[in-house]
Amino acid sequence: LAASRSIHERPVKISAELDYDIFFAGTMWPNRVATLRHIVAAFPDARLKLVCPGNEYLPPLPDDIAALAIQRPVSHEAFIDFANASAITLTMFRDYASHGDVSQATAPGPRYYELALAGTAQVVEAPEAMEARYFEDVEGVALARNVNGVIDAIARLLSNPDARDEAARQAQSSVLERHLYETRLKRIAAVTGGRFGRRAKPCAVPARR
Repeated sequence: LAASRSIHERPVKISAELDYDIFFAGTMWPNRVATLRHIVAAFPDARLKLVCPGNEYLPPLPDDIAALAIQRPVSHEAFIDFANASAITLTMFRDYASHGDVSQATAPGPRYYELALAGTAQVVEAPEAMEARYFEDVEGVALARNVNGVIDAIARLLSNPDARDEAARQAQSSVLERHLYETRLKRIAAVTGGRFGRRAKPCAVPARR
C-alpha cells in the first residue's frame, strides 16, 4: 500500500492559505464518533471540514456532529483536495468490536500515505497493537494512542503554523522518497527479478486464405 503522484500529490500550502483547520472523512464507526465528539468540544472555534457517512449497520450521528458534517461520501479527488486545504487531517482506524481478538487493522492502509502526499499535517489515532515503526517511517506525522493525545497534537500544530507547515512538508517528502507505488514495484522487481515494463502489443497475423 502506498500513494500515487498523479492522483494524490498536491503542493503544500502555508497555513495562511488554508480553508480549514481540521479535516476528517470516514464512515462513522463508534470509536470514531467518540473521538470526533471530543475534538469538536475541544476546538469550538476551529474551522472544521467533516465528511461522515454512515451505513445501515450504524446508528445515526449524534446531533453535535450531524450539524457540522457532510453525511454522504465524496469523490476521492475531493477527499484529497479537502486534506490539502486543511491545516490538520485526522486519521482514525476502524474498530470492528464484533470481530473478536483482532478488531482493528495492524498496519495503516493506503489513506495514510495518500494524505501525507496530499500536503497536510496528519494526526493519527492508532491502537497500541499497531506498531510505531509505521508512523516513524513517515516524518512529520503526529501519532497518538488515545483521544487526549489527539487533542494535544492538534493543539500544538494549530498554535504553531510554522511547525504545522514543516510537518506537512516532511510527510510529503517521506512518501515521495519511500512510499510511492512505483517504489514498491521497484522493490518487488529487485527481490523477485520480475519485469513490470509495458509489453509491446503483438503484431496481428493476417488470416490465411
